Amino acid sequence: MTRDVLAAWGVHVYTALGAVLGFLALEAIARIRLSRGEPQLALPWLERRLSHVPEGQRVGIRLRMARAQHDAGNLAAATKCLAEGLKEAPASLELRDQLAA
Repeated sequence: MTRDVLAAWGVHVYTALGAVLGFLALEAIARIRLSRGEPQLALPWLERRLSHVPEGQRVGIRLRMARAQHDAGNLAAATKCLAEGLKEAPASLELRDQLAA
């Protein structure tokens, strides 16, 4: 391999690793806020994380967002979040159960 190919590969790996670490950081910040009883402050981080996940793979994030919205006292937003998640993943029993509760 030439030096240019190796450099390009290194940049690619570094960029991909940075993206993964960035996603993990968003999750971690949201978890910290939730563990401190600050659901309203966790929501922006969960929303940013949601925007980076393909439809059909968002169930877990939708559930955490709905719980944070509920805990922040915004029941309408929590219900809307679950309903949108159900449109994306209609077979999700977890979303159905939470929406029915």
